[in-house]
Parts: sequence; C-alpha cells; structure tokens
Amino acid sequence: MKRRKLTARKKKIIIYPHPDRRIRIIDDIVLVIGIIGPLANIPQIFKLFIEKNSIGISAITWMFYVMMGIPWIVYGIIHKEKPIIVAQSLWLITNVIILLGVLMYS
Repeated sequence: MKRRKLTARKKKIIIYPHPDRRIRIIDDIVLVIGIIGPLANIPQIFKLFIEKNSIGISAITWMFYVMMGIPWIVYGIIHKEKPIIVAQSLWLITNVIILLGVLMYS
C-alpha cells in the first residue's frame, strides 16, 4: 500500500476590515446583526426575572443553545472572525441568563 504525501495548501489570509468597500459594508452589517440579534432574548429574560414565570420555557432547549454556542465561539476565536465571536458571545450570555432563570423559577 502506497502512502500519499499530504501537501499543505497555501493559506489565503483575508484582511479584516476588507479593503473592498462592498465587502466591508457586508462585514459591518453582519457585525451589527450579531449585536442586535441577541436582543430577541430580552422578552424571555423579562418574563423570567420580572414576572418570575418559567411556564412554557424549556430548560433543556436553553441548555442545548448554550452548549451549541460554545463551539461557535471557539471557531470564531481560532479563525479570528470578529462577527462570529461578538454574535455568539452575546447569544451565549443571553442564553445562560435565560437558562439560569428557568432553573431558578421552575
């Protein structure tokens, strides 16, 4: 059985922010969406901590969201992808807050 020698491909580094204005605009939009998106969790947080009511909110679901967010943050850090790091960190924070609220008030 012959062994094939693996060759490393040249890694193309993409500069951030990108020098092309059109791509830079998309980069900025994605970053803003990554910051605004986790605000969708605010109603759940209010329901839990203001009303102290966890009816209809599943701890298992939110635990799953927390666990699925961690690899995304690691991926973003490894690949130095600011939009992924920011968005997933904010999602993780809000998801953990909701999970804690569900555990406290159920």
